[in-house]
Amino acid sequence: MPAVTVYRRWFGGQDASAWSRTFDAVEVEDHVFETEVTDSPVETGCSISDHAYDRPDKLTITAAVSDLPPAGKALDNYALEGPSRSAAAYAWLKRMRRAHEPFSVQTGLDLFPSMIITSLKAKKDAQHENILYFVVELKEIIWVTTQVVLFPAHPKVKRAAAKKKDDGEKSGEDPDEAIKKKVKKTFLRMGYNFITGQGGSE
Repeated sequence: MPAVTVYRRWFGGQDASAWSRTFDAVEVEDHVFETEVTDSPVETGCSISDHAYDRPDKLTITAAVSDLPPAGKALDNYALEGPSRSAAAYAWLKRMRRAHEPFSVQTGLDLFPSMIITSLKAKKDAQHENILYFVVELKEIIWVTTQVVLFPAHPKVKRAAAKKKDDGEKSGEDPDEAIKKKVKKTFLRMGYNFITGQGGSE
C-alpha cells in the first residue's frame, strides 16, 4: 500500500520536507465520511441543505516504522531525531497528539489538509523489537471565518422640547384639610353676618 505522508499545515517559512513524516509500512487506511441529517421535518418545496450537514472527516491508519530505513532514506527525519527511527517516530506521534496542532495527511486515496490526532495506540513485541506498530486516529478540523461589519454612526436628530400643558395651579394640600378650612370659613362668615345683622348665609 502507498506510504502515508504527513505535512505541516503552516510551514511558517520552513522547508516542508524538513517537517514531513512518511510511515514505512501502512497496513490499513480507514476513511470515514458522514453526513448528519437533523430530525426537523422538511417542508415540501424547501431546500434540504439546511437540514443536513457534513461531519468532520475521520481517518484511522494502521502503520509501522522500523529502525532500518527504507532504501534510499538512510538520513530521513526519524534517523536525525532519536537514538533509533522507531523511538523517534513514537516520540513524534506523542508530541503531535499533545500539541493539538493541525497538519495535512496524504493517504493513498486523498489529501486531508487539516487533521489532528484524537487517539494513538502503539506497541512493540519480542519478535519485532526494532519495529514500532501503531494505530492512529485522526479527525478533521473545520475552519470558519468571521467578519466584522461597521455600520455608520446614526445621525443625531434635534428634537424640540414639548411645551408644558397649563393645568392651572396645583396644590399638594391634603383634601381633608381643604374641606376643614372651607367649613371653618363658612361658619366664620355666618357668625359675622349674624353679629352685623346682615343675616342669611351663603
